[in-house]
Amino acid sequence: MRCPMLWIWLVMSGMGCAAVQNHESWSVERPSTDDLPRFALVPPSERQIDDRSDQALASAETTASQEQGLPTPAAHASVRVYFGSNRDFSRRGGVDRSTNRIENNQYGECVVSIPLRHQWGELERPSVWRLEFRESVRRHVVLQSAQLLDREVCLSHLRRDLGASRDPDLFVFVHGYNFDFAEAAQRTAQMAYDLHYSGVPVFYSWPSDGRITSYGRDVRVADASVGCVAEFLETLARDSGARRIHLVAHSLGNHALVGALAQLTTRPSRSSRVFDEVVFAAPDLDAVQFAEVLAPQIQAVVRRVTVYSSGSDLALWASRMWHRTFRLGQRGPHWNSIRGYEWIDVVDATSIGFEWLELGHSAYGSELLCDLQKVIAGNPRDTSPPHLTPVARQPRSSIPWEASRPEYPPPPRQMPSLDRWR
Repeated sequence: MRCPMLWIWLVMSGMGCAAVQNHESWSVERPSTDDLPRFALVPPSERQIDDRSDQALASAETTASQEQGLPTPAAHASVRVYFGSNRDFSRRGGVDRSTNRIENNQYGECVVSIPLRHQWGELERPSVWRLEFRESVRRHVVLQSAQLLDREVCLSHLRRDLGASRDPDLFVFVHGYNFDFAEAAQRTAQMAYDLHYSGVPVFYSWPSDGRITSYGRDVRVADASVGCVAEFLETLARDSGARRIHLVAHSLGNHALVGALAQLTTRPSRSSRVFDEVVFAAPDLDAVQFAEVLAPQIQAVVRRVTVYSSGSDLALWASRMWHRTFRLGQRGPHWNSIRGYEWIDVVDATSIGFEWLELGHSAYGSELLCDLQKVIAGNPRDTSPPHLTPVARQPRSSIPWEASRPEYPPPPRQMPSLDRWR
């Protein structure tokens, strides 16, 4: 335990020593509608099976299907996700270099592919340990395409998809520290797919540097992005036509999200209880400030809040050393301050453990996805195994719920019948 804790402390100590640009140097003018760039990591036509093992796998699947008189299986399914962002996409390199901040929001949509052999709760990416050096649609979650759209055009597309959805709801993800744009899109699509979400997935991408050594810089940028996040959420609430809007934030994204919600409570145009289910996953947020100041503020615009926390999150431990205050995602005395907030549930995920550079800072595993699926559906939390068990019966006590591992893996997801990629 000492080695990882010492390692993360040294890393995050070095983050504050890195040169951080002035906020004004990140700001550029929003391009005109005619100049909105369209970008893709790789054109969809080039997304082919890219190694011999995949070719052999595809050939075997095709042969087996033909022998059984079945249609050729799809290589992957596609998920369309919408986004808002205050990243600067005007630089050469597009998505890969969109780490500068602009003062206004941009809107757009992405297409992300999910492999046929996707493991529930996993974000499959190339790994040098498996000798994978290129993305494969049969093995990995891949950002197929992304394009910026005019705000009204994007909202029109969003309303169209909401009208065609079984549930006209929105699921909005705000990513955390050490995220690039592509990973935010991939993670949003993976969560929506694993949750069997029947509404429309959306994400907001603030310009994180996407590097583990840039924590100090990301803290400043997340704080500077609060106004843009608030404007984006207000736009969705006012113009999307969604029946319900659910919010999920991870890590440092909670700082931007909670600040945005607090801003919305002061705007005269707001309506009561705008957001339905709000989820704070491993929140890197001042715990005392949230309990005493921010929670009473945001209560005016949210119906229910769920906080996923852990006592073994080394990244939040290092953040606590950095900020010299307990973080909301940690176990600690601040939980007592949440007593009395009947609209806040706290879930202790310490016992299930996570894997994210061995820091315990991931919040997308199968155990919490099981619970998140019920939260977003508006169902009461399961009080029996295998997912969540109560550890205290008193109402909204210091920690009313404890996560545990499912006894059996979830059933395999059926591939959708439409919008398949081959």
